[in-house]
This record gives sequence, structure tokens and C-alpha cells, in this order.
Amino acid sequence: MGRPTTSRSARRASPARDGSRRFRTGGRTTGSPTARRAGVFVDLAIHDLDYLRWCWGDVERVFARRQCDAESEHGFVTLRFESGAVGYVESSWAQPQSRPLTFELELAGDDGLVEFSSADESPYDEWTTDGATVESPLARNGYRRELEHFVSRLEDGSDPEVGAEEAIEALRLALAAERSADRGVPVTLEEVVA
Repeated sequence: MGRPTTSRSARRASPARDGSRRFRTGGRTTGSPTARRAGVFVDLAIHDLDYLRWCWGDVERVFARRQCDAESEHGFVTLRFESGAVGYVESSWAQPQSRPLTFELELAGDDGLVEFSSADESPYDEWTTDGATVESPLARNGYRRELEHFVSRLEDGSDPEVGAEEAIEALRLALAAERSADRGVPVTLEEVVA
């Protein structure tokens, strides 16, 4: 892929009919019916903000826009990485009730492009030099892998692979997006303390 230049991610779901934090995935509604929604940036975009920061390093500034009504919310975040690369994150609870949760990701560099869409029937293929296929890292549910990792760390007493510092930085990015959308101006990460 070469030197990172641009990225785009999208995470889209339909809102729960009762306006709660729940969303529809795979034909069923998930999440707590009593949970208070923190907003599309903190509840939904935070995962993509975290991942893009993990891939491409620290973020210099954030600019975000949001549209919402009583039942839905749709947000866009533009990231300027310290490396000069630019990232774009779309998060939505404004999709039709019939649409399941979907994810898309594009990472572009000066030598190539990596694409992923959860809507693709076979979103990942890797071939070795001898022609054999490699099991997709997407074959197992990510939430289950995360929970298994957490339990194994509790059992053996070792530190998790991803620590609290990364979680705090992801939250700072989401809060910067909230602040930017509220103010209508770019926000630097120095302005946000989590």
C-alpha cells in the first residue's frame, strides 16, 4: 500500500424504533432498550476513529458535521493525521429499518488500495505463493475474539494487548468530533481532555 494518503470508513445501521441506543443487526434489534444514546460519534464512530488512529498514527485535528432528528442521526468526520494523511469516517443511525448493520473500509496509499465491505459475500481472500488460501481474520466474530482475549488476560494476569491509553485517545477523537459538529469548526486534539 505504501505511504498512507487517504482512508474512508463507514458504519451504518437503522435506528431502533424507540430512539434508544439500540440498532438493527442481522434482522434483530440489539443493545439495551434503556441505554441513553451518547451520540453517533461516541457510540458508533469511535470504533472507526480508533482503528484509523491505530493504522496511521496520531491525529492532528478533526472536523465533523452531523444531521439528526428525533429518531436518527448521521455524522461525518474528517481527520488530519500528523503524517499529513486524511481520513474520512461516516457513521449513521439513519438507514431504513430493513438494513442490517454494515461496515466499509478503504485505506489508500501511494502504492495501492485496500478495500473491505461487510456486504460482500466473501470480503477477504489471501493466497500464498503455493496457491493455498489463508483463513480470513474475519471468519470469527470480532466481539467474541475481544471477549475471549479479555477473559484470557483475567485468567493469566497479563496485560491486555490494547491498553487504557488507546481507549482514552479514541474517546478524545470522538469528543473532538462532537465538539467540532457542535461548533462548526475544526478541533485540535490538544483542545480535548478525556
